[in-house]
Amino acid sequence: MVKYAIIFLLLIPGIASAQVTLIYNDVKVLSKAVNSDYEESMPLLSPDGTTLYFTRFLSPENKGGEFSGTDVWTSRYDVTKLDWGKPNNTKIENTPGNNVVVGVGNKGDVIYLQHTVASRDVFGIYFSKKVGNEWSRPELVPMKGLASEGFLGIYVSPEFDVIFLSMKGSDSRGEEDLYISLKSVTGQWSEPKNLGTTINTTGFEISPYLSSDKTKLYFSSNGHAGQGDADIFVSERQYGSWEVWSPPKNLGPAVNSKKFDAYFSMYGDSTFFFTSNRAGKMSDIYRGSITIDDGKKEQMKLDSLVNQTKDLLNQLRTSTKSMVNLETSKNLIVFDDNTARIAADSEDLIETYANYLNKNVKARVFVEYDSRAMQATKAQQKLTDDRIRRLKQILKSYGVAESRVVMSSAWASTQPDNVRRNSVQLSILR
Repeated sequence: MVKYAIIFLLLIPGIASAQVTLIYNDVKVLSKAVNSDYEESMPLLSPDGTTLYFTRFLSPENKGGEFSGTDVWTSRYDVTKLDWGKPNNTKIENTPGNNVVVGVGNKGDVIYLQHTVASRDVFGIYFSKKVGNEWSRPELVPMKGLASEGFLGIYVSPEFDVIFLSMKGSDSRGEEDLYISLKSVTGQWSEPKNLGTTINTTGFEISPYLSSDKTKLYFSSNGHAGQGDADIFVSERQYGSWEVWSPPKNLGPAVNSKKFDAYFSMYGDSTFFFTSNRAGKMSDIYRGSITIDDGKKEQMKLDSLVNQTKDLLNQLRTSTKSMVNLETSKNLIVFDDNTARIAADSEDLIETYANYLNKNVKARVFVEYDSRAMQATKAQQKLTDDRIRRLKQILKSYGVAESRVVMSSAWASTQPDNVRRNSVQLSILR
């Protein structure tokens, strides 16, 4: 099947370098149902298009009062009035300080939040799950390298695998720069990496947003040439890399004004939202339409086929990891010497086990270790505990509950001492 996918790509001349021209137009301010006498900003729409998340600043109804920061407000679309309903700030937990929805999960049942207070360090982002009609209490997702100096902006992809940040880091060129953090197969987030001089300037770059196909990065900047104050730009990923981007393109006068324009987001591939203070001192939320240059529509269909084929190749690549018969085999998970860090080759094996367990919900994983070799001293006992904890954390990050991990310290291994000290054995219990 891999051969056929590759041949398919080769039969379409020039498809890999196809460019699609998007036209951003038909900009209109949202009604007074959403926009108020205060400042509205940072709009994000739920995947089903029925709930608008946004922030409101300087409102006396905010959790901490008028000058405490921003609250998350929500509004439901009223199909009978063909307009947004009255917003409220009680559905999602707000705290005194700045509260922002910075991402929405694919199914709409998870939101990612930023809770910050000017006088405190930032240790990560938060997530909240929808249970029935209620949102759970936000829980912390730890992240390293978040700068608390100046303004911190965050966008989390719906798949929860890519995070873009706007912050003033130690290697920023001027004001806030854009950074990226990627989630590893072990569920850990990388240290934020500066996107470089193609994107970042000596001015500020803020409000990052990634398109659903993960090919376009939208952001606002006052350092690139534009209409006035901050303008909205788009840059495209090059060669499938997260580090190489095309020169940013201004969205043009149909979107950008002489004032502050930022916080671009999309719903589907035909509607976008953003924030602007073009009509006064306070920012309001606007919406617009995206159309495709008529001469490029056919090319976009081909691009869609390419993306589908790439997804297929990734699935095939992933499926090769599960060729080992887990039901009858026993496999070693190896740790680096004297640490709880799992060797790179073993990380793929853990993912294979997790995929199997997620498909076979009644199965459990049996983890065996040699207590004689791994707990001879107090230091080795602590290291063993750390390693077991790390293994469980990784399995949990793939959706495997701890109750499905069965431990045994009675592994009578015949492996050499150094192997017994630095490995555990996995097998499947049916």
